[in-house]
Amino acid sequence: MQKHTVRQETAALWKGHYLWFSIGAAGLLHNPDNPRIWNTVGVVYFNESDYISASEAFEHAITLNPYYYDAMFNLRDTYEELGNKAGYEECAERLKNLKPGDEQ
Repeated sequence: MQKHTVRQETAALWKGHYLWFSIGAAGLLHNPDNPRIWNTVGVVYFNESDYISASEAFEHAITLNPYYYDAMFNLRDTYEELGNKAGYEECAERLKNLKPGDEQ
């Protein structure tokens, strides 16, 4: 079974995790309702193998914007890492109704 990772184009942007985590944390202080920042923080946590924190960040992004494809994609892969089969399947089903770039 091939191990999933968050969307590669997203993850590639976040080299230097600590720097980006600091930037993401600062962004959340000024704009806590921005789902893109929450998704970015989730990517950093995922790349640090902190899947619980990553799932919480992705869940928060989706709570703010249920149409956010990247966050849903990333949450699905995080649930897989956590062994959360029900969560994985729910995200996979919801992704069928979304497409990359959906953020309405």
